[in-house]
Amino acid sequence: MKKKRVPDLEKYLEGKGRRFVNYAQGAKLYQLSYWSFVRVAKEAESNYPIRKTCIVDLNILDKYLEEHPEVVERLEKTRRSKDGK
Repeated sequence: MKKKRVPDLEKYLEGKGRRFVNYAQGAKLYQLSYWSFVRVAKEAESNYPIRKTCIVDLNILDKYLEEHPEVVERLEKTRRSKDGK
């Protein structure tokens, strides 16, 4: 049985100026807990489900966070409580 060839996603994203991460990478990048990051990504509607995983467009998420300072404040509280434990 032949292996199916996986499409090269890099050629589709090349030159588009988009940044994508999965939930775990995004949580680490933003220094948040996994589920806090998932909630914010869903609020911002920046997630794209792909089969059994999901990717987050960081450009959309960053724009959402700039437009909603109350969300950033809430995340800071979450981050502080995470560091305090």
